[in-house]
Amino acid sequence: MTDVPEAGLQIFVPARPQWNWETQRRRDTHAIILSTPEDYYPPTSIDIVSVPDITIKKELLPLIALKSLATVRKSASAMNPEVMRKMEKVTYGDIVGYEELLSLRSEGVDYEALSFAGMMPSGRSVAFFAVTAQGKSEHIHPMLTKIISNLKPLPNN
Repeated sequence: MTDVPEAGLQIFVPARPQWNWETQRRRDTHAIILSTPEDYYPPTSIDIVSVPDITIKKELLPLIALKSLATVRKSASAMNPEVMRKMEKVTYGDIVGYEELLSLRSEGVDYEALSFAGMMPSGRSVAFFAVTAQGKSEHIHPMLTKIISNLKPLPNN
């Protein structure tokens, strides 16, 4: 497990092979960006964002997820997102939320993206956007599940 103080999270970073990771400033928090090593197939990138000051009430989660996923689609508009699987409720360990599967196109290359908006047991918001080669989202799902299921807030966050 790796502590990422800027994001206030503890995260599992795959070690065999070793994935790359970094943080990136986003509005009022830091995103954690994980990416597969150069020789890994399929190449994958996962952006994880959790805003410590935003907590979600369980009964509002579907509405918040709907708005969040729509915002992601809008921000990806340059990649012509197409919804391949509509929003559905999913769990990653103790983390619950909603995700949809998107098809994206950038510079003549097709990709798939899992877009997720949800909450940790504490109610703290969490979202991720995982991008991989077209038709390979199921291939990365076991590792994605391991990464997200092990996500925890750092103490005092």
